[in-house]
Amino acid sequence: MSTNVPGAVTDRHWRYVDSGHTPGAALLAAGIAEDIATNREIAREERKAPR
Repeated sequence: MSTNVPGAVTDRHWRYVDSGHTPGAALLAAGIAEDIATNREIAREERKAPR
């Protein structure tokens, strides 16, 4: 689909830059994921505990 707009500029050349996290961001993401997993496990145990 093409739109003809006077004065519009279309860039048709794409370049792959990168994907994923930087090493520091990957460490932070892994720590957050571990915290979430731990919190979910604790919540499951609390729901199963007799009251």
